[in-house]
Amino acid sequence: MNEHSLEHYRRIVGHRVRVVRTRRRLAIKELAERAGLSELRLAACESGRRSLTVDELERVAGVLGVPLAWFLHTCVLCGTAD
Repeated sequence: MNEHSLEHYRRIVGHRVRVVRTRRRLAIKELAERAGLSELRLAACESGRRSLTVDELERVAGVLGVPLAWFLHTCVLCGTAD
């Protein structure tokens, strides 16, 4: 996997986290606290600057009530998020 695809993955996953969080009407601070993350770490994920570990993303998915695969399936299988 090259750096371009890692950047693409980070942006897609971060966007999906933000979309679900806002649809659930959760502040970033609330989601971060409930998932056991720092607010800065979650903000960096949502902006696509940093990746979350699988464990971190699993906790976020649990708080948001979506399967972990929802964040990843299109990125991994097709190389796109569209």
